[in-house]
Amino acid sequence: MKQNLSRIVICLLSFLIPSAVLLLAYGKYDSGQGGFRLGVDLVGGSILVYEVDSKKIEPGTKVNIEELAASLKRRIDPADLFNITIRPIQGDPPRVEIILPTGGRKQSEAEEKAWQIVLETIRKEFPGKEGSNYQTVPRGDIMKLIARVEDAYPDKEKEAISKSIRDRFLQNKEKRGLTTEEVERIKDLISQQGRLEFRILANRLDDEEAIAAAEKYLREPANQVRLKQLARDGDSPPAPKADNGTATFNASINGDRAQYSYSWIEVGKEELYSLGLNSSAETDPVRSGTFKQVASVRDKEATTAPGTNSCLIYSRSIPNPERLMPKDRESEKKYEYFLLTRNTEAGKEITGDFLSSARRGMDGKGDLTVDFRFSSEGGNRFYELTNRNRPASKDGFKRHLAIVLDGQIRSAPVLNQAIRTDGQISGSFTPADIDTLVRILR
Repeated sequence: MKQNLSRIVICLLSFLIPSAVLLLAYGKYDSGQGGFRLGVDLVGGSILVYEVDSKKIEPGTKVNIEELAASLKRRIDPADLFNITIRPIQGDPPRVEIILPTGGRKQSEAEEKAWQIVLETIRKEFPGKEGSNYQTVPRGDIMKLIARVEDAYPDKEKEAISKSIRDRFLQNKEKRGLTTEEVERIKDLISQQGRLEFRILANRLDDEEAIAAAEKYLREPANQVRLKQLARDGDSPPAPKADNGTATFNASINGDRAQYSYSWIEVGKEELYSLGLNSSAETDPVRSGTFKQVASVRDKEATTAPGTNSCLIYSRSIPNPERLMPKDRESEKKYEYFLLTRNTEAGKEITGDFLSSARRGMDGKGDLTVDFRFSSEGGNRFYELTNRNRPASKDGFKRHLAIVLDGQIRSAPVLNQAIRTDGQISGSFTPADIDTLVRILR
């Protein structure tokens, strides 16, 4: 009898102990505290496999697949917050496998709730002049929150502020899975990795019809609700359309008439600096005039971009900073700027697929640049685009060539002549920026 009882106890313990562990882990998981680290086979998600297109690699060029995997990790999860696995796979051709498990919604909701409690507590303890700005601090960014409070209370001991905030900080330290929306956003981010495109900026000489339609849409009171929703979602303003609903307009370029469609593209930080629209220009006595000119019509209508040959720019406020990339949240980005571009005809697009090389260079002023070269087909397309849009004479009207990388206009130099094989991306780049751009383009 005793022998049977001991066997029963052993069986019960072997069942009860794992069950208790599972129940405890599930309780933590359900409340958003972590618990399970579930893979895509249990909670769903995506496994993405990318392989290097060997046909587009220059002969003799060695592909560093480990560096590519590390670059992707820095790009999609720079703070190492998620259960994302990025695995380089050697082979011919080499590949990268990216595992994106979902199941992180409860943890995300719990983190947000805990963070809001922290902000509310700090707001009561340190109301200060800057109290209303605590809400814009990205979730979990305790250092920025401490800095914000220190700015509001310069006479208070910094160590006391830091200790008070850290004592109330409830951040969950465990890595978590992704929500479905986060998986889709990462997919989009990966698909744009190193995506390069060349376009012409719309201008009032060639593209009068399209510009008039774009200006009319942005001014219409009936369109303001949609424009605000697009700003919340982080989407570009809608492409201009004619009164009859068509998306194409007549344009006359050096006497050559054709029909084109148009789209708004966000301006990157490098070109913003060139235009005098970066954040520091707002308080710069020399450059603030340009900033104020555009700011005077922000969220209301488009205007001619300063420093360009009659190109159209639209500026809007960012109502929800939490949708921004971490680097933009860190820089406290408050506004977005968009330039109207003329879409290249179908079948004649010029993209990074036609690049044969990219390297660090230097312009005539000694500033760092990215120098690139096209393949034969790419060179022919580039020549056709630049030759059509070059000045008609030595003193003729000059258009801007938009260099679009990852959905942002990084540079928009004046086009002085037709170009065939070699090009250059210039702007206010740091050496690290240049190396990153070269690595992406390669």
